[in-house]
Parts: sequence; C-alpha cells; structure tokens
Amino acid sequence: MCDQFDDLYVICNDPRHNIWGNIKRKLMKPGDREKSTFIGLYGGPIPLAYPEDLGDEYRCLVKQIRFAIKTFGIKRIIFVGHDCGYYRNILRAVTVQIKKQDLKTVAKTSRQQFRNVETIVYFADGHGAYFDFEKITKETLQTV
Repeated sequence: MCDQFDDLYVICNDPRHNIWGNIKRKLMKPGDREKSTFIGLYGGPIPLAYPEDLGDEYRCLVKQIRFAIKTFGIKRIIFVGHDCGYYRNILRAVTVQIKKQDLKTVAKTSRQQFRNVETIVYFADGHGAYFDFEKITKETLQTV
C-alpha cells in the first residue's frame, strides 16, 4: 500500500455516472493509478464555488483536502465537475456554461486555500462510458 499520493481527484459521487472509471481511462497516464486517490462526494467541487450557500459542505471539503495534503503528500488537486444535480442546493438557475465558469472559481478558491499544491480543473461531459473532459483554464476550454 502506498503512503504517498501525487494526485487527489475531487469528484461527484453520483452512481449514475462512472466519472471515476472515465477518469482512470481517459485522464490518467499509465502508472498514475498507484499515485492517485480521490474524494467522492455528491456535488464534487461545487462547494468551493459557493462557500456562502454551501457553508457546511465547503468547510468539510476544505478539511478533507487539507487532511489529504498533510497525510499523503498530495502535489496536485484535480477537480472534476459535470452537469450535476447537486446545483439544486444553491436554489438558482444554473446553465452548463455557468457550471464551467464555476470551475474557474473552484480553481481560484483552491489556489487561495492550498497554496503549495497545483490545481487543475476539468468539466466532464457525458454519461456512462462516454465522457469527454474539458480542461478549464483562465483563457480557454480544452477537450481532452
């Protein structure tokens, strides 16, 4: 069993979508699985975009990430969002484009909270075995 992990993925735990399986198939390079771990929770990274609306979830997620960084020596946090139903908890209409924009907010929050760790964000688009991943950056959206 590995005591050190390079990558921490923060993903939605919706069982209807095989996001973790798709990540392992499409985003991870050979050998990355042994150096990667994940936090799966309903809504995935959404609380980092809405700390006021989702205060309890925000505080819990930040604590979990800090624990992983301290305990496992995480070097990169990879946040993966999708067209998630958890948005119902913020009680406003949200389009897919806003969900992608929210991932930029997630990245900004992550960089403020976890300064010594690289932050990467993706938007997962699809269902089941058919996902594409858009890398979200300040400038562009790139399909992976």
